[in-house]
Amino acid sequence: MMVRCVILAASLATASCFAPPASPLLRGGKSSHSLPAEGMWSRSLLTQSTGRTATMLWNPFAGNGNEEKRAAVRSNLVQLCKSGPKNGVGASEELQASITKACRELAALNPTKSQARSDLLTGEWGLLYTSTTGASAGKLGPFVGEVLQRIDMAAGKYDNVVILGGGVVEAVLSARWEVPSPETWRVLFEDIKFKVLGLKVIDRSFSRVSRDQVLDTLDSLATGKAESNPQNSGTWEMTYTDPTLRVLYAQGSDPAKPPNVYILAKEG
Repeated sequence: MMVRCVILAASLATASCFAPPASPLLRGGKSSHSLPAEGMWSRSLLTQSTGRTATMLWNPFAGNGNEEKRAAVRSNLVQLCKSGPKNGVGASEELQASITKACRELAALNPTKSQARSDLLTGEWGLLYTSTTGASAGKLGPFVGEVLQRIDMAAGKYDNVVILGGGVVEAVLSARWEVPSPETWRVLFEDIKFKVLGLKVIDRSFSRVSRDQVLDTLDSLATGKAESNPQNSGTWEMTYTDPTLRVLYAQGSDPAKPPNVYILAKEG
């Protein structure tokens, strides 16, 4: 069990700097979300993709839709996420393509200006769907757990949380961020904590020099010897935000690898 916890931590750290999230709103979980009241559209991004490859393009004509269209597209995306397997793990190619298309449509109707600085981000968000695999999707071995993201904009801090077995195992990766653009975060890791049966088994902090260096291999955390790679960093590109639904793309340090989409929700 200890080894599996360690593997989970390293996977969280390497998972596109977003890590997380699987949700209070997963199938069989809490109810679906209410629609936002805001109606002003601003900057948004369109995403063209084939399979899991995503390229984000600026859309200068965003905001030409209406409330009804946004509500319909939003509802369709949420239902698509809920129609597939938990957190999107093992989703069919057809479902992936449908979700990619819905994300692109919703990005063109984004109602939130300067998403990276918006107070709407504050709160606990649960993962509905991601195109990635492994621990950042809540998957460890044959199990898929709950993934949460807890953001405190005032404190400038967030936690990525993976919970397995109803709390038997809990892993928390804490981080801060920089805002290089109005729609983008650059993630800076600070510490990792693990609990098994409520007992803390790992509590490790990163120095200012190393906190933005992602652990390169799964066994690096197990041995306590993180590989040094100053280019290991990641970004979140936010394409849609409203009070209870977010869509973002997480790009890791390797530009050759496509970004992964994360769709998160919280109770309104």
